[in-house]
Amino acid sequence: MLRNITLLFFLLVYMSSCVEPYNVVVSKYKDLLVVDAQITNENKSHEVKLTRSIANLDVTPTLETDAVVIISCDDGTNEILKEVEPGVYKTDSVNFIVKVGGVYTLSIQTSNGKKYHSDKCEILEPTEIDRVYFDRNELISVTNESLEGISFFVDGRAAENSYLRWMYEEGWKFSVPYPTRIGFDENNKLKHIPSKNRYCWKKSSSNQILIQSLQSQNTTEIKGKEVCFIPSDNTDKFNMKYAINIKQLRISKKEYDFLDKLKESSEEVGDISGTQPFSIKGNIISDTDEDEPVLGYFQTGSVTSSRVFIDHDEALSLPLFLRDNTPYCPLDTVLLDNERYKVLYDIYEKFDINGSKRVFDVLPLNSGLLFVYPRCCDCSVTGSLKKPLYWED
Repeated sequence: MLRNITLLFFLLVYMSSCVEPYNVVVSKYKDLLVVDAQITNENKSHEVKLTRSIANLDVTPTLETDAVVIISCDDGTNEILKEVEPGVYKTDSVNFIVKVGGVYTLSIQTSNGKKYHSDKCEILEPTEIDRVYFDRNELISVTNESLEGISFFVDGRAAENSYLRWMYEEGWKFSVPYPTRIGFDENNKLKHIPSKNRYCWKKSSSNQILIQSLQSQNTTEIKGKEVCFIPSDNTDKFNMKYAINIKQLRISKKEYDFLDKLKESSEEVGDISGTQPFSIKGNIISDTDEDEPVLGYFQTGSVTSSRVFIDHDEALSLPLFLRDNTPYCPLDTVLLDNERYKVLYDIYEKFDINGSKRVFDVLPLNSGLLFVYPRCCDCSVTGSLKKPLYWED
């Protein structure tokens, strides 16, 4: 899914020879509707995000709230999306199930009464994934530096003349070096506690456009398609255990063409997050004003997915050099004295309760306390304590 698509007016002057121009009167439309929407045959709640276009990336997009968002199917059913947070509208995961072969339309009515609708989009037959695998790889960066890391590949099959897209979701378990071992009871007396908030999880998802057309190929097989490369230097993804869920989508030719043009234009500015030139026309139009452009695309696709795990030892055995990006974590020692800190709780109150550090442990003979930065003793500062449902320990 395209994330946080915004409007850069300086891109209006950009026009690639392979991009069909979409001519609009810019001065008339400086505040356009931006639609970030995708539905698939996955059993989940689907999301539509509505914002307004902005002039540059230093400005936070305005959220389009209080809109009526409806997804209609050719079988006569309609799903009215619920606004779960400002500008974010979601389907009911139980009542709305996207069907392969179904034809869907997105309709929007904004709070000011303007109406918009998308083209009809069919959910095509899904493809097949035979396996997802990984191996050591080396790439040359844009600064001409050699990067070593892990690449993930897909083998699979698709129908003749298919148009494909790959996306992925990452999750990884990590630990902190100094989980808190002590605390104080209601009487301000020292107590030892089991290490807490030591292990957490992080997640991320793909933001690049990875597509392929089988239109001119003589085979329907997909062999060694590289979906993702993760440099092993300066990352905590392989700190303990890493998982990647690769999704292979079959999309329409029209969506493929849109993404192909968007990919080319985004490469000019560095990434797709936040840029869409006027020259790239989506599949959503205004019912209220036929000349008003709408940014974004109602994306649809049938998904086949496969998840693989890799732990720290497997990454090392590739062989691969791993340098963790664990934050700088110096230990600060504060000793008892007869003036400022007469009891341990005085130190704790000063540096933990009223300070910016967190207690880690007590010194031998209860002579003082050890403190670290919060990010070094509590993994929930940078991650989540909730284990993902798919996680395998």
